[in-house]
Amino acid sequence: MRMKRVFFQVLAVVIIVGLAVFLFMNADKQDKLHEDEIALGVRYLTYELEGGPYRVDLLELDRKRAKAGLVSWRSGGLVSTTQQVLDMETAGRQVAGAVNADFFSFQTTLPIGNQVMDGVWVHGGNSRRSHVLVDTNGDLFFDSVSFTGSVTNADGVEMPLTGVNRHRYNGQAMFYNSHFGNADRSDSSGITIGMRLLAGEKWLAGDTLRMVVGQLGDAGMAMEEGMSIISVGPYHDCLSEYANIQIYDTLRVVLGFKDNAYNKITQVIGGGGRILRDGEDATGENVEIEGLNESFLQNRHPRTFVASNKSGTMIWLGTVDGRQAGSIGMNFTEMADFLKSIGAWNAVNLDGGGSTTMVVGGEIANRPSDANGERPVANILAIELKE
Repeated sequence: MRMKRVFFQVLAVVIIVGLAVFLFMNADKQDKLHEDEIALGVRYLTYELEGGPYRVDLLELDRKRAKAGLVSWRSGGLVSTTQQVLDMETAGRQVAGAVNADFFSFQTTLPIGNQVMDGVWVHGGNSRRSHVLVDTNGDLFFDSVSFTGSVTNADGVEMPLTGVNRHRYNGQAMFYNSHFGNADRSDSSGITIGMRLLAGEKWLAGDTLRMVVGQLGDAGMAMEEGMSIISVGPYHDCLSEYANIQIYDTLRVVLGFKDNAYNKITQVIGGGGRILRDGEDATGENVEIEGLNESFLQNRHPRTFVASNKSGTMIWLGTVDGRQAGSIGMNFTEMADFLKSIGAWNAVNLDGGGSTTMVVGGEIANRPSDANGERPVANILAIELKE
């Protein structure tokens, strides 16, 4: 009888342990619905998490294994994420996947924050919002950055620039390139200086560039192919110094970041709100630092984000579906909790709501919340595969 009792006790323990292992394995499978390596070191994962419910789609980039990097892209105007990926591929770039990126203005179609694409400024201005920056080594930085710029003439006189590819007012000096298109650049009279990058120079945000003057004219001068221009308003403090610039002068131009915080930057994308800072939930800092309202942080919405681990070797682009029965969206604290659970250390929120879209293999991977489907957006953040 004693041996029989011991046998059943052991059997009971084995059953309990086995059941626990089974439930644990099933719970893991229930949370992670999909996992697929779409390229060496690049995975696409889908989670359905209890408590919401929440659906989270992730693109994971392992920088130690992958021959790939993050690219900020803008096709121009407001264009769907799917179409912008197609535009990248048409331009000869191989895209593993992408998400929508910065908040934007429906009126101007411009992103709210700063953007740099392959070292070239797409949009630059004053900002207090979080951005993601990538340098020439592929390293990521998460910071609130604001544009600052200057032009130094042949006599060594430094003159300030107001921004890049924004509407220029009378007291401003604005830098324009081909990303701005052919729209009006000014609201009144002023002067315009046309320049080209000197041979051997390479566009890198934050670095000093040498440019040679090739054309001078009044405000509204047409921009020739390959040329950048500076439009100076009639009430700019340095109008006379700008007016003294001559054809063939070599200028030193800096298109960088306030307090010279970064240089040799190839990609920049703007966001709105820090999710994680050094492994901790950063929700509480966003009202004061970035000017976001409390309801935006606390209410559940569809979300898009970018994150990295402590060493910066793992990068995640993610979307959280919302406003649906199968996924109600997340607030900032819920995003922070999820991201910490997968090993993230720093994270920034991108544009969400109806804009939230992930594209993998040329197809929409998540479930956008707008009744009409995918929403056109100002720019995207993509994982580009490299040879």
